[in-house]
Order: sequence, then C-alpha cells, then structure tokens
Amino acid sequence: MKVIVGLFQAIGFFFFISSIMSLKAVNDGSARQGYAKPVIILIASALIIDLPHTASMIMETAKLAGVNL
Repeated sequence: MKVIVGLFQAIGFFFFISSIMSLKAVNDGSARQGYAKPVIILIASALIIDLPHTASMIMETAKLAGVNL
C-alpha cells in the first residue's frame, strides 16, 4: 500500500511542478490558458501529495455527515 501511495505522491509532485511552470507561463503571457486551470491542478496535486491526511479528512467528514465507510 505504501508503494502505491508513494507512486501517487510522486505523480502529484510532477503535476505540482508542472502547474507552477504553467502559472509562470500565464504570468509571462506566453500561455493561451488563463489562471484557473493551473490553480486547480496546483490545489489537486497538493492534496494528492498529502494523500494520507487527505484520505483521513475525507473519512472524518463522511463520518460527520453520517456516511459509514
């Protein structure tokens, strides 16, 4: 299980760096997209990098909502 989580975290780190570079390209005016796509990828990749805590927070929130996982 740790290998799978580590693999997801490595992929998330790649997307994190990629989104920072995309934000820089948007800022320089050399990208055709706006700020929304790189920011969404940045947030999602940060959650994937912190996957163990993200999963525990989702489970706690579901438990508070009355959903049994």
